[in-house]
Amino acid sequence: MDAFADRALAVMPALMRNMMASERNWVSRGLLTLPQLWALQILDAGRSAAMRDLVRSLGFKASTATGIVDRLVALGLARRSADAADRRLVHLAITAKGRRILGTIRDEKRRMTIRLFATVSAADREVYLRVLERVAAGLDRPAEAGAR
Repeated sequence: MDAFADRALAVMPALMRNMMASERNWVSRGLLTLPQLWALQILDAGRSAAMRDLVRSLGFKASTATGIVDRLVALGLARRSADAADRRLVHLAITAKGRRILGTIRDEKRRMTIRLFATVSAADREVYLRVLERVAAGLDRPAEAGAR
């Protein structure tokens, strides 16, 4: 497992640098941080969320999530509103501009993925996807003792 981790970590930086170098979106230009992108993606998935739910989904402290949301609101990518019944509750929603930005980022990443895997056989791409899906499915489960 140590050798696998070392090899994977050696390959990842070159892969990520290549991907970022070909993109010209808000993240690659430094206008949007990864945590801000994640927050937008969460809002886009549900179209609206309570601040406490976003904090839980991101796994950050409330103060950190508040800073992220403040920046998204300032950029016009998200909006917040108070709950009509309980003004202590804050609701968040992605704006049309936020959805457009996410769409652009998704389109660029899709084109990059197609370019990266164009030389890989369909069978190898399928194996790669199955492994990624298995890894992603296991992220929420506690780590097993004695990983292989």
